[in-house]
Amino acid sequence: MGTFAQLCAIAGVTSFLSIGFLPQHQQFLLGSPGYVLAFIQYLILEIALWGVWGTAFSWGNGRHYGMKRQHGRYKDDALREVLVTKCYDFEKPRPLSRLAIHFFGLAMPFVEGDRHKFQRKMVAPAFAFKHIKDLCPTFWDMSAEIVSILTEEVKKGAGTPKVTNGNLSPVAPDQAVLEIVKWWKAITLDIMGVAGMGQDFKSRYSEDHPLKQAYFNLFRPNWEAAYSVFARLVVPVWAFKYIPIKMNSVMEESRKTIRDNCLQLIRTKSAQLAKNELTDLDILSCAIQSGGFTEQGIIDEMTIFLLAGHESTSVAMTWATYALSQYPEVQTRLRAEVRANLPSPSESNTKVTSLDIEHIPYLTAVCNEVMRFYDVFAWTFREAVKDTTILGQKIPKGTKLVIPVSAVHRDRKIWGDGADSFNPDRWMPGNANPSLGGASSNFAFMAFNKGPRTCIGESFARAEFACLLAAWVGRFEFELNDPRELDDKNYELAGGFTIGPVNGLDIKEKADNNDTVHHEQAGRDNMKLASPPSLDANLVYDNDEEEPEIHTRTYLALVAMFTLNLVQVLALQGPPAVLSYIGKDLNDPVRETWVPNALSLVQAVVAPVICSASDTFQARKSLLVGCSLISFIGAAIAPGSKDIYRLIVAQILIGFGFATVPLAYCVPSEILPKRWRPMVQAGMNVAAALGACIGPLIVGALTRTNSHTGWRNFYWFQMALWGITALGIFLGYRPPKRHTRLDHLSFTQKIGRLDLPGFALLTAGLALFLTGLNLGGCIFPWQAVETLSTLIIGLVLLIAFGIYEWLFTKTGILHHDLFVAGKDTGHTFAICVGLMFIEGILLFSYIIFYPVLTTSLFETDAFLLTAREQPFWIAAGLSTIPYGYVSTKLRNIKGPLFVGFLLMTAGIVGLATVEPSQSTNAVIFSGLAGIGFGAPLILIISGVQLSTPHHLIATATAVTTSFRAVAATVFTAIYDAALSNRLASYIPSYIAAGARSAGLPISSITEFVGALASDNATGVAHVPGVNPLIVAAGTAALKQASADGIRVVFIIAVPFGAVACITCFFIGDLRKVMNYHVDAPLENLHAKNHHSVTA
Repeated sequence: MGTFAQLCAIAGVTSFLSIGFLPQHQQFLLGSPGYVLAFIQYLILEIALWGVWGTAFSWGNGRHYGMKRQHGRYKDDALREVLVTKCYDFEKPRPLSRLAIHFFGLAMPFVEGDRHKFQRKMVAPAFAFKHIKDLCPTFWDMSAEIVSILTEEVKKGAGTPKVTNGNLSPVAPDQAVLEIVKWWKAITLDIMGVAGMGQDFKSRYSEDHPLKQAYFNLFRPNWEAAYSVFARLVVPVWAFKYIPIKMNSVMEESRKTIRDNCLQLIRTKSAQLAKNELTDLDILSCAIQSGGFTEQGIIDEMTIFLLAGHESTSVAMTWATYALSQYPEVQTRLRAEVRANLPSPSESNTKVTSLDIEHIPYLTAVCNEVMRFYDVFAWTFREAVKDTTILGQKIPKGTKLVIPVSAVHRDRKIWGDGADSFNPDRWMPGNANPSLGGASSNFAFMAFNKGPRTCIGESFARAEFACLLAAWVGRFEFELNDPRELDDKNYELAGGFTIGPVNGLDIKEKADNNDTVHHEQAGRDNMKLASPPSLDANLVYDNDEEEPEIHTRTYLALVAMFTLNLVQVLALQGPPAVLSYIGKDLNDPVRETWVPNALSLVQAVVAPVICSASDTFQARKSLLVGCSLISFIGAAIAPGSKDIYRLIVAQILIGFGFATVPLAYCVPSEILPKRWRPMVQAGMNVAAALGACIGPLIVGALTRTNSHTGWRNFYWFQMALWGITALGIFLGYRPPKRHTRLDHLSFTQKIGRLDLPGFALLTAGLALFLTGLNLGGCIFPWQAVETLSTLIIGLVLLIAFGIYEWLFTKTGILHHDLFVAGKDTGHTFAICVGLMFIEGILLFSYIIFYPVLTTSLFETDAFLLTAREQPFWIAAGLSTIPYGYVSTKLRNIKGPLFVGFLLMTAGIVGLATVEPSQSTNAVIFSGLAGIGFGAPLILIISGVQLSTPHHLIATATAVTTSFRAVAATVFTAIYDAALSNRLASYIPSYIAAGARSAGLPISSITEFVGALASDNATGVAHVPGVNPLIVAAGTAALKQASADGIRVVFIIAVPFGAVACITCFFIGDLRKVMNYHVDAPLENLHAKNHHSVTA
């Protein structure tokens, strides 16, 4: 260990021992004592620990006003308050701000409050998502240029050894030893010049470029720089410049050089903009054209942006070079993937886009792991500027806080036992929480800070880093010149503003002059098929801790989805309300059940296909519009039906629009923050409840007026709604282009990428199985060959589908990523699917058999019948909003979901107790069940969408809704069979007993039972010995038989409701994913309160 590191360690330990002698109000909240001494102590300790590569110190060491860290929540919640919700209560400590302002002026990172918000807003367009993506070709071209320069350097120095740390290592004839850090500083400065100021500094061609040298002097990682930084924190800036030390004068001269260069560039750029000679969208142009900065203010901004844009990336590239030298297997794997996906840097005529870069998930993983494992900035400091609180604990004004990023990045409680290992695979798709590197906290990765003060150039830095690393690794094989440096303890570090190697980084490089051939041999297109793209290739809002500002474009899409949900449920609920009238009008009451069943059957079979295609091709809009138009055609066909078969065909066509139900749930969820998903689904459920109300009422009123044309006119009304919906989606839902790994394929090739065997097995299996269930006991006996053959063949095909999805494919309809191990992910998804199955069991016991109960006991008028069903839907529509709000507020679905299932089950229990004289009770219990129903659908769908990766969100939702459709069909058949068996026994015996007790002769009972059971009023009147008293007694007995028979349906359903209530508590904790992240925004979203830019 170097002398300086030893001194740092001694000084750090000494100051650490002074904790107990400091006033409490000067203590660091998150684990350190207070003010300048503590600041220096933490700074020194951090550098010392880096120097000796010991375990990073653990924050939260007990000196935090008695707050205990429990199950990791302390970190998340405390950091959220400090960095997000109360971020303007905690500012940078004044000594730090004064020092930074001295060097860089009143630049955005060093000002606070409204001034910070204003300055951030002024430069925001230069960091917009689309602009950063457009810069990728520039990043790549300049990366290729530095690779070309380094190739020539390798040729010139090939075979020449160099002494590193007193050690002379042999060098192969095709190797050269280069000090790589200076090259990374040069190229990153030049990239920042082009992208940030519209000026290529060309420092890569000059050893003594004044701007490069000035920044190097300011950020040289040695003990003199560290001393200068520390001393300036204690000695006033105005006084320090008079201290006669060399480093002091060098830093002041460097500062002047940087600002003079910036001034010259600003004046040149201003003159060009005034003459309309430029249309650049760079940082400097944005600052000038905003009109919100003085010339001095623009100098301040450019000084720090030049720094931040190149120093952090050059340090990251340094650490990446070191890491890949330490882990040659990672270097080899990354090189193979780069060559398989990108052209050689030598191919100057080839354009590399952001999509090409994002097609290499391992590149993104390596970049993330480098930034996690090797910190550019190892700490973040804050000071309370007013009396405030953290987690309810009072924090006095002036309290100093240190957030040691290096400790967070190595915390085993967050990252697991492998926290101290360099492992890029933690970021790869297929692992738990790959977007968080498998960490358990949203604050686990803090390389760019969090909240409103997060680095505005994060997307810029990531894209620049990825392009540089890809070009570098794709061309060169490299290793450390001094093998002893593979041991961290032999690698001397120091820090000024950033942490880096004291003596640079000498590496042995070998250029592969045949890399163009190797890139071609790697099979670029084939590798793209094998590697899923990163989500960063598409527009997202990833400021997890800040609410975004939503605009008209998003609201219009929500209105379109609201309309879609409404018409879907209207189409489902309308025809069943007058099903008996339809059967009579078309002279086929036996097959009338196929009218509503056709809709559910198509949904169960087609929805997974549609949604899988939607996820695979990101073609939401075209599928939604296309299916709505198919339903429009189906609704137009239905009114002209002269037999039941044409109407069934029309319903099948309408079923395609109904099959997009999963997409109608997905789109609102993915265009709004994940935290809002319960509330979003509640809004869509209001639309569904509205459709469920008006559909039966409209069709009932029309049929009441004319039983022949009434239901037909309803289909004309439905046709108009489908047309409005298709037009609304076409105009109102305008998603930006979303890229997939299959963009370069033809349409035929894309179809081939779908799970066609799985689709075939599922479609055939479900169609036959559900058809058999609908045939049995209605059209054919259950023992008939027509029923058994379809049931058995369908079941066999479904079993084959399950085996195929389990053993023969990992990316099919039942994508294995849906079942990733972990209580909060795969387990939650599986539980939610099961709960949706139970919800279908409960719901369809009401939807199908409550009208039967009402017709049998209380009301036969078509309109009044549908009116009695409305309490359920009205209660559901009104209650769903509170459920969604509470779940969103608490970031919890299991509690509200339990309450919902409990109330819904209670309502079903109540319906099981209804007697013929309890008309009001039936309406009350219907409403109670409706209050319960307001929760399950919205919260189960939310749970599914929160526990599955976004690229499978539609598929997961479709699988869930298909299980619901299967439950509805299977249990409708079970309910119908149980009801038929009971009524077949109860009706004759109940009527016979009632008539006999009223005085009907025994000889007339059989005839009376037959006439009354078939609703033959004329036949009843002609039964010998019948009088009004006997008819009344028989009618009462018939109603009692119906009540006792129908209650079996609800009795069957109730135990499943009890199981659902218990199962709710096994759902995982979704708090950490219920954040403000937006998976697929329709617009470039900014934080609502702070106008920050997110890419």
